[in-house]
Amino acid sequence: MKILGTLKNSFILLAFLTIGTLGTPLIVQSQAPVFLSVIDDFPLMPGLRENFDGALSFDTANGRIAEIAASGTVEAGAVIDYYARTLPQLGWKLEPLDTYVREDEVLNIIIESINGNSTQVIVHFRLSPAGKK
Repeated sequence: MKILGTLKNSFILLAFLTIGTLGTPLIVQSQAPVFLSVIDDFPLMPGLRENFDGALSFDTANGRIAEIAASGTVEAGAVIDYYARTLPQLGWKLEPLDTYVREDEVLNIIIESINGNSTQVIVHFRLSPAGKK
């Protein structure tokens, strides 16, 4: 009987450990993609956070111009891979010099490491009308 009681208590403890504070199971759920604030149809890679200082966005007679940076603890190669997989699904085509083109827009993604650390990066996103790199 003592073993049965211990098993029962262990099961109850396990149940409490797998239940979140609001009573919902702690299940990893896929999150909806987050989009850049100044380029509202462009996804932000998980692990990056927007740096709102210096962000700009405006429309011209030739098209949109926008610039924003994001930073995080991710490797530059992972950023390149993420956008190489994601952007073609959104109509972007990779051109030479790491430039993406979609309809009448050009997007440059520039990645720099923070203090030489390969896992901490700042990613600059620059959107401009085609022909106005």
